[in-house]
Amino acid sequence: IELLNSNDATIYSADWRAEKIRESRKGLSENQEKEQKVAAAKAHLKALEQQIAEQELAEKPQQDQSKQKQQTSESVANAAEKESSPVPSDFDPFDLDEDWGDDESDGFETPP
Repeated sequence: IELLNSNDATIYSADWRAEKIRESRKGLSENQEKEQKVAAAKAHLKALEQQIAEQELAEKPQQDQSKQKQQTSESVANAAEKESSPVPSDFDPFDLDEDWGDDESDGFETPP
């Protein structure tokens, strides 16, 4: 009986060790999978950053052209506003006779 108990204990001990080895291997493989996923995610992130940088580089000339067109159109609009002023450049607000063009009249009509 003692021999049987000894064999059972040895078998139990061997099973326990085997289970611990399997668990540690499983843990290692899970860690390796996680490391691979992290590496893949980092590579994907780097590729996305590269793609964004390339797009920004390609869009920059278009943005510069848009800014130039906008500045040109604004300067043309400002020039047109300056040219078409409703008040003549020689307008004198204190000289009513000259501005109204009638030297004899004071600028007001008198009823008959």
